[in-house]
Amino acid sequence: SLSPRARVARILLRLARQDGSVPGSQEDLGRLLGMTRSSVRRALASLIEIGAVESGYGRLSVRDRAGLERLTHEA
Repeated sequence: SLSPRARVARILLRLARQDGSVPGSQEDLGRLLGMTRSSVRRALASLIEIGAVESGYGRLSVRDRAGLERLTHEA
């Protein structure tokens, strides 16, 4: 089974637009993944910390697609 961070990385890669922006909210991601908002938030915090994702008020952006790709198989 994949780690929550790997699951979030996968959905972000799938949803990211050409410019890296990701539509939807943390709650939307949680619903798509069957995860709680707090679990999504923790996974996102980790991805933000390593510089793969950027977060602002009401928005997410993928900044390092290759970095996210490397995480998608994490157990």
